[in-house]
Formats: sequence, C-alpha cells, structure tokens
Amino acid sequence: MTKLDAQTHEPHSEPIITGHEIVQDLGSTAGSRLYRIRRAGHPGLALLKRLDEKSDPARADRFRIEQALLASLVVPGIPRPLALLSDGPGPAMVIEDPHGDLLESTLAEPMSITTALRLGQQLASALSGLHDQQRVHRDLRPLNLLAARADDRISIVDLSWAAPVGPSAGPLHDDLAYISPEQTGRTDRPVDARSDLYSLGVILYRLLSGRLPFVATDALEWIHCHLARAPIPIIGQVPELPAAIAQIVAKLLAKSPGERYQSGRGVAADLAHCLAEWEPRQRVPDFVLGSRDLADRIAIPDELFGREPQIAQLHAAWARVASGAAAEIVLVAGYSGIGKTSLVNELRRQVLDAGGFFLTGKFDQRKRDIPYTSFTQAFQSLVQQLLDDSEAELEQ
Repeated sequence: MTKLDAQTHEPHSEPIITGHEIVQDLGSTAGSRLYRIRRAGHPGLALLKRLDEKSDPARADRFRIEQALLASLVVPGIPRPLALLSDGPGPAMVIEDPHGDLLESTLAEPMSITTALRLGQQLASALSGLHDQQRVHRDLRPLNLLAARADDRISIVDLSWAAPVGPSAGPLHDDLAYISPEQTGRTDRPVDARSDLYSLGVILYRLLSGRLPFVATDALEWIHCHLARAPIPIIGQVPELPAAIAQIVAKLLAKSPGERYQSGRGVAADLAHCLAEWEPRQRVPDFVLGSRDLADRIAIPDELFGREPQIAQLHAAWARVASGAAAEIVLVAGYSGIGKTSLVNELRRQVLDAGGFFLTGKFDQRKRDIPYTSFTQAFQSLVQQLLDDSEAELEQ
C-alpha cells in the first residue's frame, strides 16, 4: 500500500500501519503527528494520531491516558477515539474526523469578526464540556485545534496535557505565548478551568487581529508578559471591532483568575449574544458581560482585604529601593495563618513590572532545624527563573 502526501502526492517513506492509507499529513500537534486516513473496510475518512519512533515511555503513557480520556468524553467539539493501534513503530490512535486543517496553518491573516465569534463560541462550549469532567486542557493553542473554514467549525484534537485541577502548574511547554499566569508557577494559584479561558482569550485575540496580544523574544520575557504586562489594546488592531467584543477579550485576558470569566459556558453565552447582534446589523450594542457566567464550584477571591496600610508600606519601601536608595529589610510578623504570605505577594506585580525578580522563601516552624532553608528556597526560585532565559543571557 502506498501512502500519498496531501501536498506533493509523492509516496511517503514512513512506516506503514496495515490497513490504513494516509491521505493527508496535517502536521504535528503538541503530543503527536496528525494524519487524515482512509481505513480498509470503513466508509469515509478518519484521523490518525501517532507518536514517532523516538518517543520516550512517559510520552507513550501520556498518549494512552489521552485515549482513555477521549473515550470517556461525549462533548461536541472533541472527536471520539475509534481505535488504539500498536502494530506500527509507535502507539497510534484513530479518532473521528471533524474535517479541516490545524488552526495554526490557517492564521496568516485576521479572520472576519463573524468567523472569529463562531469559532470562539464553539471552543468555549467544548472547554465547558471538558471542565464539567473536572479536567483542564493546560495546552490550548492553535497547534492543537482543527478548524474547518468552509463551515466555521473547530475541534480540539490534542488533549495530551489535560489533567485534573491541581495546585501545580505542570511543565512549561515550548510555546509560551498561550499559557496563563498560573501556569508560570509564580503566582501560587492552582491551574483550573480559568487557566484555559485565559488561553482562549489569547486565541480569540489572534483570530480577530491576526497577531498575539504580547510580543516577546525569550521564555523569561513571555512569562513577564503574562504576569505583569497589559495586552496591546485590540481595538487599536481591529478598529471596526465593537467595544463589547473587545471587553470580552480583555476579561478573558485578566491577570487574576477571579477577574476572568469563571466558566466556558459564560463565555459561550456572551459570544453567542454578540454573534446574534453582529450578523444581521454589523454592530453589537454594549451589554453586561457574564450574566450567564455561573461557576460550577466555589472560588475564593484572590483579592486581599483590610491590609491597605500594610500594602502601602511595602510599595513605598520598594519604590525607595528601586529609585536607587539603600537596600531595606521589611519584617512582617504575626501568628500563623493570618495572611503574611498573601500580604508579601501583593508586592509581586510591582516588582515584575519594573523588570525585577520576585523571590520568596518561608520560615516554616517544621523546618527550623535546617539552616538557611528559607534563603535556599528563595534562591532556588531565582535559579529557576534564570534558567528560563536564553543561552546568550545565561552566558552573560
């Protein structure tokens, strides 16, 4: 059996999986190579996700976990698996074909407002279904999405990093343009459904404007953008964009999870409202965002209340030091559990905005017998941040 490349129609040199003819090589997602195939004895086409021969055992395990997760989901916008294959050079999975191409390959120019709203609404609804199963995607970006531009449909075709809600950020991926502030591991906040909604905001921004909301050249700068920089205003990129849609994008891109949408369902409802207004009239009157945004769990607010004088003292001390004055030490004392850590973390954004490093180490009463443990924690954090930098800057 000969495999044909969709672009050149020349025979492939890749190993053959018996009974499966590759019609089109769609490209690589975050977790696998994606093909459109024809299966012997089956009508129509399907998708084949396959790991390469050099995949490590951990990646293969993650691939099988992804297949089990897909099999457990019945969510529009997330294609279901049809078979798990093991007779090739690496694990492979056959899934339903929702048609289209990887979204990343179609983003050379901005989309129409209508198309962006349709795709954004479907993607928000698919995320809502995933979140209902207590799973967070953690790697939402165009590389993992399949879009059919002919009828404005979009599907999530890679869930290789999906995981339950948890306190840890997980590993940083090679593409940091779409990660949430929580995923940087520097906010002390769990990675939950609202993290995916931030990534959705980045995608929606790009669909509408043809560019990303931030510009960065290395990992450290990307992390700084997500933690501290304001996005480039999208109205300046798309002058005809209604203010209501710009406000939805801004709400999705809020630094604090508590200021974002709390559910994919709420985002989908607002985008559907915009679409219903925009299609017949080419305008969207202002409306109250999030009227149907009901979280499926109780979320403790991120804001710190009742500590305004102490926060002002910290900010004043930082301002003095940052202006070139002598170094200072500010001591924060009090009983365990009264919020000392939360108070100190209020300084984080101001330090990051100035291009500084924010390091923390805690004096834990259970580790009082370990010398300098809090300083060790702080400087471990510094080393981790420095290792995110480029090779040239590390050399310096």
